[in-house]
Parts: sequence; structure tokens; C-alpha cells
Amino acid sequence: MLSYQITIGQEYELSLPDDYCDELGIDIGDILRFSTNENGSFSIEKHDVQSMTDEEIDASGNLARVIEANGSSQITTLSDSC
Repeated sequence: MLSYQITIGQEYELSLPDDYCDELGIDIGDILRFSTNENGSFSIEKHDVQSMTDEEIDASGNLARVIEANGSSQITTLSDSC
């Protein structure tokens, strides 16, 4: 299992360096699923369904879409319920 430490922004955004995305196979537009672990950390994996609307993603509470922001990949719409 790969492990990375990243910072969560004030709007619950996660900035992912391009080399992380390359190594993990994450592309702009991908939908990711977040799960909390017993030790208080969380895991991220690609969601099985990649054709969801932004409204469906927001309603899920644990999904987010990868977007490009400031020239690097960023995950947005992560709700504070994780």
C-alpha cells in the first residue's frame, strides 16, 4: 500500500502533485472515493462509476472529482463528513 501525506485546505480541497497522480494513475476528471481508516487516516481509490454528475458526487458525501487548479491536480467537492 502506498502512503502519502497531503494537506487539506480550508475548502476541503487536496492538492496532489503531478508525480503522485502519475504514480497512482489518477487523471483530471476521475471520480475518487474516500474512506476513513481505524487509525484516523483516510484512503482514496477510484470509484467504480466514472460517469456521475457533480450533483451525484456532492450528494454521496464521500466522493470527489479531480480537477486542475493552479497548474496541478486537485481534488474538490470533498465534504466534511469524511
